[in-house]
Amino acid sequence: MAKLNLQAFVETKYTYERALRLNEAVSDCDIILMAGGSGAGKDGFLDWWWQHGASRKELPEDCRIISTDIVYINLAPAPSKSVPMTCVTFSMIWDALCAIERAVEGGDLARPRGRTRSWHTEGQFLTLFHDNVLPMVTKYVQPRAIVVGDAQFLDESALLWLLKLRTFAEFGRPRLARHALMLCARVEPDEVESSKFATLMNQVSDTRTAWPKKLLLSPMSNDEFGLIIATLVRRNLNAIFGSDVNAKSATIEFGTWTAKDWRLLVELVKVLDKALGPDKASGEPRILTQAVMERVRELWLKRSNPAIIE
Repeated sequence: MAKLNLQAFVETKYTYERALRLNEAVSDCDIILMAGGSGAGKDGFLDWWWQHGASRKELPEDCRIISTDIVYINLAPAPSKSVPMTCVTFSMIWDALCAIERAVEGGDLARPRGRTRSWHTEGQFLTLFHDNVLPMVTKYVQPRAIVVGDAQFLDESALLWLLKLRTFAEFGRPRLARHALMLCARVEPDEVESSKFATLMNQVSDTRTAWPKKLLLSPMSNDEFGLIIATLVRRNLNAIFGSDVNAKSATIEFGTWTAKDWRLLVELVKVLDKALGPDKASGEPRILTQAVMERVRELWLKRSNPAIIE
C-alpha cells in the first residue's frame, strides 16, 4: 500500500468558496487583499489554490485557471536596508515568470548560469522591470494573476510598481488591468485595521478601494474544524473512530489542544499517526480506540512538555 500523505491539503466547502472568490477576481482582473494571523492556513490555502484549486472541475468552466497562468511568490524581507523592496519583489517575480516559461515549453529546471545577475539598486531595478519583467508579462508569459504571499513585507514603492505593472501604458492599447493582483499578508486578527499592511493599502487609491472587500483568513470555525478533523482521520490517516470513542468529544479536545492552528494541527496528525501504529497491509482503516486516544494524550503532553521523557 502507498505511504500515507499525512500533510495532504484538506478541502472543504469553505476552501471551495474561497477558491471561487479568487477565480472570479482573476476573471475580472481585480485586486484582492487577504489577511490572516499566524497559523490561519494562508500559505497552505494559496499553494493549494495555485497548484490545484484554481483549476478544479467543480468550479464554473468559464473561470477555471491553470497553474501556469498564476505567478505566485512568497515575499521575503530585504537582505539589508540598502536593498530596495522593489528589487526583492520583482526579482522573485522574474524567477517565477522564468519558471512558468520553462514549464510551458516543457524545458528542464533552470541550471546555474555562472555569475549571478545582481539587482540591488534603484537603477538596477529599473532595468529589471523594463527589460526583464515587463516584456514577460505583456508579451510572452502574460499571466492572469500575480499573487504575493507575505505581503506585509511590501513597502509603498514596491506596491506602486506592482500596480503599474498591472496597468502599464502601452501604445495602441487602452490603460486597463492586464491581470489580477492578490496580496496576502500575515496580520493577527485583532490588528487588521491598525496594522502596517492596512496603512499601506489605504495609502494608494487602487488598494484603498479594495480594502473594504478584503478576505480575512480567520481561525477555523467549529464546523470547519470538525470537517477537517473528519477528513484528516479518514483520508490522511486511513483511520476511523472506534465504537468506544465519541468523535465529537475527541474533535473538541483536538481543537482545545491546537487552538485550531494549522501548524499545530499538522503536529497533531503526526502524533495520531504514531499512536495508531503501522498502517495495515490489507489497506483496511486503523481504529482510533479509547486506548489509542490515551496514547495520543500522552504523546501530546510529551510534545508540549519536552521535560517529560518517555
